[in-house]
Amino acid sequence: LSDNPVLSTFVNALEAIFTNQVLSTFDLTPRQPEFFEAHRAIAKAISAGHRGEARRLSQEHALDLQEYCEERAKQRLDHVIEWL
Repeated sequence: LSDNPVLSTFVNALEAIFTNQVLSTFDLTPRQPEFFEAHRAIAKAISAGHRGEARRLSQEHALDLQEYCEERAKQRLDHVIEWL
């Protein structure tokens, strides 16, 4: 969605953290349709140039995911991620 190399690097880093630290620990299957819909709405807002809406939707999605994970294993969220 972006030709911005900084944003692309940031998204790639988040994807790596999410894959290695979250998906390896939590089963997101029960919420997968909701999470996919959140991603679609965020992408739609970004594509339309609605920065405020994209930011709001991203924050809501991040908080929703955080709450979902905290309910299942808060101690895992306190784990320090080591960068090699």
